[in-house]
Amino acid sequence: MHQHVNDETHYSCLKALEYLESILPSECALIPIVPLKKSPLLKQWNETKAQEHLNDDFRAHFKEQVGIGLVTGDASLGLCFIDIDHDDIADTLEKQWSILQKTMKVRGSRGAKWLLYCPLGMRGKKLYYKGKMVGELLATGQQGVLAGLHPTTLKPYQLSQIEHGIATLNPEDLSFLNSLTHVPISLGNHKRRRLRRK
Repeated sequence: MHQHVNDETHYSCLKALEYLESILPSECALIPIVPLKKSPLLKQWNETKAQEHLNDDFRAHFKEQVGIGLVTGDASLGLCFIDIDHDDIADTLEKQWSILQKTMKVRGSRGAKWLLYCPLGMRGKKLYYKGKMVGELLATGQQGVLAGLHPTTLKPYQLSQIEHGIATLNPEDLSFLNSLTHVPISLGNHKRRRLRRK
């Protein structure tokens, strides 16, 4: 089923959904994305609960070229994205920050997104590198695209490093993350999630 996510000649939303369900933790909240866009198809997307995509009525939205997004943060047991918008900086950060080499990655037209487990309650932050805003931590109350046709390239988002699973942000990683933000994040201010994986 991997081909239905990454195959540049064919994209099937339902097949992509089935594949994502096979590699992601069961406690995540997946939502439909407007075809060839990055915005959610449903107005109340941020109220989506974990596993709601298993409901027949909700699942009916995942069809044809509809994309698939992940509601980040608390809705998905702490799953968040490190989203970097520039190819060169994404490559540099991946070399400097080892956790990015050991977790699932999504690529669109430029840059990359890495999926990580973060503490519950963590909010999104703008990310900076050498004084320039280069991306964002997508956390509670936000969403990021996992699969679909990219609006610029018209080709499917590419998933890689799937064999590593999803890494967990630890205090050492948080220190590096804080070096990329203007407002430091403290693990002590957030609840620890109860880790339940497939």
